[in-house]
Amino acid sequence: MRTEIVIPFAFDTAPIEKLLEEQGEAEVMRILSEKVDSAVIANLPMKNDGYGYNAKKVPDWRGFLENRFSRWLDEHTQEIIDEAALLMAAKGSRKKAWREVLAEVKADEGKQQE
Repeated sequence: MRTEIVIPFAFDTAPIEKLLEEQGEAEVMRILSEKVDSAVIANLPMKNDGYGYNAKKVPDWRGFLENRFSRWLDEHTQEIIDEAALLMAAKGSRKKAWREVLAEVKADEGKQQE
């Protein structure tokens, strides 16, 4: 004869699921951070840190930034000049001394054109 006994047992898996989710997220973020860091550093210009046998390659941040900044300046030189001129004109128009100098310059230009 066979008799089945059923014992009701409730087991809440939510805390375990939450813990696994947090650990998995932390692990994924760690792996992604390592991959991104190594990819970024691999694409930077490198320089030697130290001399001789102990020299190791490290990222040349200064060279990287100088290169990027000088390239950006070359591309945007005229925009920078135009914006600076507008700012100077806006500030100068509020001061009496600047307006007087501007009037003199305009008068001199008018005399030269005659």
